[in-house]
Amino acid sequence: MLGRISTDCTRPIVIYEVETKEKITELVGLSKSTVQDIKIKIDNYTGPLPHKAVHKPRLTARHCKSRLRWAKDHLNWTEDHWRNVVWSDESSFCVEGSKRVMWGSGDAMVWGCFWGGGFGPLEIIDTSSVDQEIYQCFDQ
Repeated sequence: MLGRISTDCTRPIVIYEVETKEKITELVGLSKSTVQDIKIKIDNYTGPLPHKAVHKPRLTARHCKSRLRWAKDHLNWTEDHWRNVVWSDESSFCVEGSKRVMWGSGDAMVWGCFWGGGFGPLEIIDTSSVDQEIYQCFDQ
């Protein structure tokens, strides 16, 4: 069973590099050897990961204009400007059950960020508890 993240925004789950395997093991309920096996496979894999591309809608003319406007607005930014921008991403992973089951149990979401000053923490979240309150925690 996955651990639930606290909805108390003062106590997010933060994973630092030195404790990654242990924290993942604790959160997703896998044995340390399974987590180690997965980590070794990922570390040793040199090619693109096998996957089926998700169908995404084509960019509309409005999307293209909006992207071009954004690029032109930021064209002359200096490194100092970009140091104040935080880039973030999230990804969901199926750790048990079928990937084809849309809302099955056993999913974990990983969220991270970086900026001109370095990297932010890697946060692992139980997707069964992700809601608006969780995302508000990230805004703080």
